[in-house]
Amino acid sequence: VKFPGEDLVLYVWVDAPIGYISFTEQACKLKGLDWKKIWLKGEGEIIHFIGLDIVYHHCIFWPAILKGAGYALPKAVVASGMVKVEGKTFSKTRGYVVWVEDDYLNAGFNPDYLRYYIVNYTSHEKDLNFSWKIFKEKVNNELIATLGNFIYRVLHFAWKNFGKVDGKVDEVVLDKIKEIKEKIVESIKRWEFKEASDAFMELAKFGNEYFQSSEPWNLIKKDKEKCKDVLASCIQIVKALVIFSYPVMPKTMKKVGEWIGIDVTKARLDDALEVKPVEVKKPSIPFEKIDEKKVEEMEKVLMDRIRRAEIKEKSSEEISIDYFAKLDIRIGKIVRAEKIKGSKKLIKLEI
Repeated sequence: VKFPGEDLVLYVWVDAPIGYISFTEQACKLKGLDWKKIWLKGEGEIIHFIGLDIVYHHCIFWPAILKGAGYALPKAVVASGMVKVEGKTFSKTRGYVVWVEDDYLNAGFNPDYLRYYIVNYTSHEKDLNFSWKIFKEKVNNELIATLGNFIYRVLHFAWKNFGKVDGKVDEVVLDKIKEIKEKIVESIKRWEFKEASDAFMELAKFGNEYFQSSEPWNLIKKDKEKCKDVLASCIQIVKALVIFSYPVMPKTMKKVGEWIGIDVTKARLDDALEVKPVEVKKPSIPFEKIDEKKVEEMEKVLMDRIRRAEIKEKSSEEISIDYFAKLDIRIGKIVRAEKIKGSKKLIKLEI
C-alpha cells in the first residue's frame, strides 16, 4: 500500500495492528464483555506499549487507519528505549543477543529474575543494557539480600515459634504500606515501572530494618505477646510485598502468597492494608543465589556466539586466492536497457 506524499510502501503495518482488535475480541469473549465498547465506542483506555523503532508507525499510520475506519484512538503511546547486550547494540547478526529459551530458561534461571531486571534496570524510556555481571549483582544484592532475606527470616521465625500469628499490627507499619501503595499507583499512572519496583524494594528495606531493630529473637524470651505483635507487623509487610511485587515476579510471589494464605492472583492493592490473623506454612528460600561460575559460563556462551558471528561475517567478505583463481570473469557491454512493465525498479538488460 503506497503511503501518500512519500516514496514509501506499507506492508505489515496495514494489517498487523488489526491483531490488537481481534485479540481484544477474543479476550472479551472469555470475560463476557463487548469488544465494540472499547474499539468502536471508546469506553475503554487503549494504551500502546512499544519500542522506539516503531513510534512512526504507532503515532501516524495506525491512528490514521483507526480514525479513517471510525474506531477509537489510543489514549497514550508509551515508547521504551532500545535493548543493548553488554553495552553493544542488540544484534542477532553480530551475536549480541540473549535467547530467553536457549540461554536463560534452559540454563535454569528463574523467569522472575529477568522480569525484575528489565523493569528495574532503568526508566523504560532509556536504553536497557543487559549484562550478565550486572544481572548477577541485581539478583544477589537486591532480590536475595533485601527482599528474599526479609521474607524468609520473618516467615521462618513465625512458623517455627508460633504457626498462627494474630498480634496487633503497628500503625507505623500500616502508614508505611499505605505510603508505598500510593507511590506505586502514582508511578503506574505515569508509566514509570522502575519507580513502582523501587517503591516495593523500599518497603522490603524498611521491613528488614524494622525486624532487625525489634529483635524478636530476644523479645520472645521476655514478652511473647509483644513478639507476636512484631511478627504480625512484619507479616503485614510481607503480605504487602507479595501483592505489590506480584505483577513483576508472579512465579515467586504466588508461592510466597501460599505460605501466608493469600491467593495473590485475586488480590487488589488495597488488600495489602487488610489486617487479619495469619496461619504461616513452612517457607523455603524464595530466591536462589547466582554464583560467579554460572555467570562466567553464560558470558562464554555469549562470547562464543559473537566470535562465530564475526567469523561468518569475515568469511562472507573474503575468499582465498585459490578460490578467486577458479572464477570465470568476463567483460560485457550493455547494448540495450528497457524498463519492465509493472515494476519501478527492475530493468531488463541485454548484454
